[in-house]
Amino acid sequence: MQQPADVLRISIMPFLARELVMPRITDLRARFPRVEVRVEANIGPSALESGQVHAALQVAEGPLPGLECTRLGRMTAAPVCSPELADAIHTTADLTREPLIGLRGYPVLEIARRAGIDFDPKRVLPCDSYSESLRAAARGLGIALALFPITNSWVASERLVAPLPIRLDIREACYLLYAAGERERPDLCELREWIEESYAELPAMHP
Repeated sequence: MQQPADVLRISIMPFLARELVMPRITDLRARFPRVEVRVEANIGPSALESGQVHAALQVAEGPLPGLECTRLGRMTAAPVCSPELADAIHTTADLTREPLIGLRGYPVLEIARRAGIDFDPKRVLPCDSYSESLRAAARGLGIALALFPITNSWVASERLVAPLPIRLDIREACYLLYAAGERERPDLCELREWIEESYAELPAMHP
């Protein structure tokens, strides 16, 4: 097992970096006064095995082969839209008359169908990132499936609205990943504790 590094490099999914880490970056650095904490662009879990980063924070369907992980918590999805569009949505039929906005390659239609919500597959608006799908929904372009609790602040600030009390079970969860054998490093233990606290402090989702 390696000794704690003078520089602690963390790869983070960009949306998680903005919502979970960057608002608390001063507190994070205060927890590591003798270590330089570097938040890297999302360069993928393979960077853990090569030693490019010491930990990675990702949304994934489950633990990745060859890596150790901590599952931060269960996630759910909910249809969201702009406040203006929400004024016209009172039933599931109203919801499905709108385009469905989804991350390219992510099975948004399948997830919605598991809850009995049938969107028109010809009216799916694909986006290249999760953030882009939320911004499109906030501009009134359709319905996005938002992941909670990581998107709670968008609803709490009324950038987005969940127009119906629909919550969808999904396979994904938020994971903190480490290379094999690195889980108990003192600096990574401290990082895990800080991230677990930050995740638990995400604002509650408004109805």
